[in-house]
Amino acid sequence: MLSEVSCSQHLCASMTMAEMQDIYSFCNSLMEETWESFYRHVILHEVVYLFKKKNTKELVGVSYWRTKTTTNTRVRIIAQGKLRIHKDYRRLGLHTQAGFFYYIRSQLRHPLTRFYFLTIASLFNFVSMRKTVGEYYILNKDHTPATARSLAPVYSILDDLIEEDKFTIDPETKAINVYVTIRESVIAEFPESYFSQNEVQEYIKINPKWRQAHDIAYCYPFSFRNVLYLLFRIIDQSYIRFFKSKLKLLLK
Repeated sequence: MLSEVSCSQHLCASMTMAEMQDIYSFCNSLMEETWESFYRHVILHEVVYLFKKKNTKELVGVSYWRTKTTTNTRVRIIAQGKLRIHKDYRRLGLHTQAGFFYYIRSQLRHPLTRFYFLTIASLFNFVSMRKTVGEYYILNKDHTPATARSLAPVYSILDDLIEEDKFTIDPETKAINVYVTIRESVIAEFPESYFSQNEVQEYIKINPKWRQAHDIAYCYPFSFRNVLYLLFRIIDQSYIRFFKSKLKLLLK
């Protein structure tokens, strides 16, 4: 299936209104939101990766990204924005590849800078991350003094993201109301066994309003350990599974 999908990178500032409306239609079919909310969010980003079927050019995934500077000149934040993948292509790690290549490009431009990944994530995004990296932090939670100091630049950017998108914070759970609701038809695509996973239960415990447009923020450093985890995950999801599928066809 990997060979069936193409990936193209586009500057968000160069996207036409018609192109953005096409992307909105795809995104809205998976998670419900208003056009105004969608437009306000995507124009803030630097690039979008579009995943399409090679034969039909049908859109099957989108992933938005941008880089934010912080008060610490040695720290930058790579913020993942809207992420939507069609159900038939979720296990290919398309968004992981996009994020990894965006990070590599950013790190090469600023070789002495320490980068953090930051996003405000739905359940499915969070579970994917938990299976990918070894070190992460759930934000809006208590931290040790040392961790709180190291995450201070991340929190400053998170505050900016919430303000720019006009999100609100639930005073009880500290989850973030993003005004984007996962459609019940999408939830129904996942088997019951999916929701019994430890990573899913971890998320639901932190964010019981996950079906009511609430997400949680998390981050992780692009440490040597995490970069290796990302690379191994990409190889496993994209290439090993691809060759396994080809081998099965040959053995039929």
